[in-house]
Amino acid sequence: KCLRDEIKLQAHLFSMDVKDQFEEVELKFDQLEAKFIQAVEEFGKINQDFWVGNHQSVKEIRQEFESIKQRIEPK
Repeated sequence: KCLRDEIKLQAHLFSMDVKDQFEEVELKFDQLEAKFIQAVEEFGKINQDFWVGNHQSVKEIRQEFESIKQRIEPK
């Protein structure tokens, strides 16, 4: 979530193609986060072994955010 927030702060510098890419990944993140929040509300607690969605989905979203971050960082 920190990586996502850092990228979001720099959104005003994005070119249109990066904005589009960010918005696609942002949607995936929002959907995953909504599932997590719902599950936490239903179960009332977080367990270390608890995952909403599969680990691969989480990993892919993180990699997409990392890719966007690399595109916007000054060289």
